Amino acid sequence: MSEALYNRDILRLVSQLDAGQDFQSDVSDYTIVEAEKRAKICGSIVTVKVAIDKKFRIKDTVFKVQSCALGQASAALLIEYVQDMDISTALKMREAVNAILKGSTADITPYPKIEILAIASEYPARHSAIILPYDALLYALETTQKGT
Repeated sequence: MSEALYNRDILRLVSQLDAGQDFQSDVSDYTIVEAEKRAKICGSIVTVKVAIDKKFRIKDTVFKVQSCALGQASAALLIEYVQDMDISTALKMREAVNAILKGSTADITPYPKIEILAIASEYPARHSAIILPYDALLYALETTQKGT
């Protein structure tokens, strides 16, 4: 634990998280779904609005993150990679983040920046906040697929 948990990389990601409530692109032709997930351990709340095309690919997202800096940084990383993601890819990314947090090896080639989250591997109480944005996104995608 030689490096600070809330280091420059984590704080830079937090500053990039857009707290806006609107999509950044025209989503009028897409299905919009909203989901919220809460972490019972730490009290974090993530709400996500997702614009999804007919093939269930993500076209845009809006995240509202009430969490520690690690949860916010995790959401910012997810936003960087989420464009055109489908549920399978989102699940793989969540699994890779979870593996990093557990100190396991994972294929992070498609999303190399998630390595930044490895700093939290020694803080299991923070893991739920870090995983929460992925769980909210997956819940939104699963809800949409079940509704068709």
